[in-house]
Amino acid sequence: MAYFMPRIELHDATRTDYLRLHEAMQAQGFSGEVKGKDGKMLQLSTGQYRFESKTLSVYQVLGEAISAAKTIGKKFAAVTTQGSSAWFGLEEAAADAKTAKKEARASEPSRATSKRFR
Repeated sequence: MAYFMPRIELHDATRTDYLRLHEAMQAQGFSGEVKGKDGKMLQLSTGQYRFESKTLSVYQVLGEAISAAKTIGKKFAAVTTQGSSAWFGLEEAAADAKTAKKEARASEPSRATSKRFR
């Protein structure tokens, strides 16, 4: 089994854009969560995903992530790594996806303004 960590950075995106990205990535089989050592599910950073495959290459996984990101209609950058991973400081994932969406929309005026990939 190969493990991948794709990252999508949407340019000039709102939280709603990232929610749409999350739905598109989930439809392609990507997950925005990882399991901690204690068995609890942890939320990856916005735009970061996990993917497992026995057959796909890192380039094919990148292609799947790009396909999902294109559906949002924003300029974006994408990177995918393959191999083991480690993390620190991730928050516990929301128990219910509807709660997470509601919380994200409540804080909508904020915009993702990272320009490091432009």
